[in-house]
Amino acid sequence: KASIFEAELLYTMSIKSLPAKLCAALALTRVASEDTYWIHDNEVPDEVANSIQKLASLWRKNLLKNDDAELGIGLEGLDVRKMPGSKRSKETGDLSDSRKALYKFLELITPRFESASDYARVKFNWRPPQPRGNKAGSSQKKRRSDGSKRNEQSNLPHIF
Repeated sequence: KASIFEAELLYTMSIKSLPAKLCAALALTRVASEDTYWIHDNEVPDEVANSIQKLASLWRKNLLKNDDAELGIGLEGLDVRKMPGSKRSKETGDLSDSRKALYKFLELITPRFESASDYARVKFNWRPPQPRGNKAGSSQKKRRSDGSKRNEQSNLPHIF
C-alpha cells in the first residue's frame, strides 16, 4: 500500500489544473486516512512518514496558498462573507464556508496520520503559513516619536 500511495501522490503532484489537483489531493488524503494501518505495517517507515509529509506540503505550499476561485471551491461570483447571517470569528477571519469545511476536514484527519506509526515520526503539517504581521499576539517593533523602537502586541485576528 505504501508504494501505491507514493505513486498516487506523485501523480497528484503532477496535475496542472488547481481544481483537479485539489480533488485528487482530497481523495488521496481521505482514502489514506481511512485505514492507517499501512503507515504502521511496512518495511520502510521513514519513507512512508516522508510521503505523508509530502502530502501535507502539497496542501500547505501548493493548494491552500491559492484563493477559493483558483481552487474552484465555493459559489462562483458570490462572496459568502457578505451574506446575511454569515458568521465571522477570530479563528476563521474572512475564510469562506467552503475553505472552513476543508480546513476542518484536514484538522480532523491530522491525528489519524500523526498517531499511525510506532516506528517513525509522522508529521502532517497542512496549515498554510499566515501572512506576516497577521498573527494575534505577535510582537512587532514600532518606532516611538523619539526614534527608538518598542514592542507592541498585534491585535489582528489569526486563523488557528
